[in-house]
Amino acid sequence: MSDQVRATDGTGDARAQLFAEMRRIKEVSQLSFGRLADRTHYSRSSWERFLNGKQLPTAVAVEQLASAAGTDPEPLLALLSRATAPAASRPTTPSASAAPRADAVTEEGETAVGSTAGDGNADDEKADAGKADDAAADASSPDPKSDGWRRRFAVIGYVAAGALMGSVATGLIFSSAMADRGTPSTAGGAPEDKKKADPTTALVPRADDIRLKCKSDTCLRHDPQAMDCHWDATTAKSTFLRGMSIQLRYSAACQSVWGRIEGGAVGDKVIIKDARGTELEALIRFEHDSYTKMLAVSAETPLESMSVCGAFPAEKQIQCAPEGAVQLP
Repeated sequence: MSDQVRATDGTGDARAQLFAEMRRIKEVSQLSFGRLADRTHYSRSSWERFLNGKQLPTAVAVEQLASAAGTDPEPLLALLSRATAPAASRPTTPSASAAPRADAVTEEGETAVGSTAGDGNADDEKADAGKADDAAADASSPDPKSDGWRRRFAVIGYVAAGALMGSVATGLIFSSAMADRGTPSTAGGAPEDKKKADPTTALVPRADDIRLKCKSDTCLRHDPQAMDCHWDATTAKSTFLRGMSIQLRYSAACQSVWGRIEGGAVGDKVIIKDARGTELEALIRFEHDSYTKMLAVSAETPLESMSVCGAFPAEKQIQCAPEGAVQLP
């Protein structure tokens, strides 16, 4: 991350900085939207929205972008935290014009008191006994101007106290958030130099580390993201239909597959089918992508036997990936 972004204080436009830095990382690492979709569980259209500033990314998306690019995610996460912080939690300070105005009011008050005292001394030297009695009577009566100054000072005091309390609350919230996340030197108990040496560590879990919610037949007709099967997913088969990407996604941990289409239009469809004839499909209902629920991979329904097709129902066109060919890393 550039020094300019690191040096930006909390008053800057954190959202704009986050989008600009994510685009810079993508360009430096030469990652296309398609490669980002293959290396993460977010689709091509999702990355287009994140990187073009149309939608604020999640923390997981930020971490997976950093993992795919081989860079440290902490600066991006800090910008994301600032961009998503509620307005009430941000430090509020009195305006620059308010402080000098308080000082000016104080100085005017002191000057007014001083001038009054000076005039009083001069009057005492020159006035006769009658005028001195009148001055004493005036002094004993309440001064409405003095009450006005006291009210102004009270208001200024309330504003300053509120600003101080807001700053303290913001500091406590920020400290708590940083403590939960952990610093680069202590997070996960790993030294800082080790983390720098391998920035992708623990960002995306390995297949053996995923807590499985289903496997093989128990995943049948379940949502892959709801079952956490998307973490280790790879594209096993793929093809294109007039610019629409058609993919068969495979999770080794869950021993299951699902179909995904990207770059389509509302009404376009993806279809998957196994060796037993079980067929699932999904339509694009909004935006440009969609995915099916899962089919089980087993001895009776091996990965090679799975088929995936994309279709334009309105135009009665369909395109299927080659049978038998598997594109595993």
